[in-house]
Amino acid sequence: MNELVAILLDPTAAFGDRDDAAMAMSSSDEPEVVEALLSIALDASADADLADRAGESLAAIWRRNAVTPPDLVNRMHPAAKRFFDRALERDSMHAEGRINFPAIWIASEGSFAVVDRPIESCSWQAYKNGFFEGLRFFDSADSVWAVDFAVPKTNPNAVERLLNRPVDLVIRLKPAANVSVSEVAELLCTCVDRDPGDLYSQFVDRDELKRMFRSAGTTLALIGQARALGKTQATRPLRRG
Repeated sequence: MNELVAILLDPTAAFGDRDDAAMAMSSSDEPEVVEALLSIALDASADADLADRAGESLAAIWRRNAVTPPDLVNRMHPAAKRFFDRALERDSMHAEGRINFPAIWIASEGSFAVVDRPIESCSWQAYKNGFFEGLRFFDSADSVWAVDFAVPKTNPNAVERLLNRPVDLVIRLKPAANVSVSEVAELLCTCVDRDPGDLYSQFVDRDELKRMFRSAGTTLALIGQARALGKTQATRPLRRG
């Protein structure tokens, strides 16, 4: 697919070759393909016929993966956007609820963090390495959310990729199967055990931190423990007899 991407993005290439490349790319789900098609579909000055072909291929890819990023679609060249009108209408009719912050996200690679607002960006390398695959949010209202899709708003250039600069993202969450507070606590304990740099056990040792997680009776209390990581307990003055 690299050759097709190169042809599509080459403004000196013949229009027929670029059009054929955009059409052939509809069979691929590779991020590089989506990014290349987006660069055409989001370009207001792009040739209308080429934008139309890019939009058609994006629609095929996203339909196959059951995603429609509304923020991106709303910014598309009119010729590309027309393929998504029904999908946007469907999404607005079946809008999901909203995550209740603060929340904990837990990644499949063994990390976690407390957040007070939606994730809007990440490093390019984290995105390319699949950080959002399997990522779940456990919110303060005891709801669980999975990432439906996460795509860059713009295609970073070679320098931005080389420097691993943050990329702005369009992220959509979907409800996931609920789990108990104790199950979330065990997921956090697993992250603590897998932490090679002792990032999470800076203030109390691992066993104490895991005990604190397991003692939480609600998700909100667990969020508080995950935010503090035992810092309050570690700095508490000793009682004198």
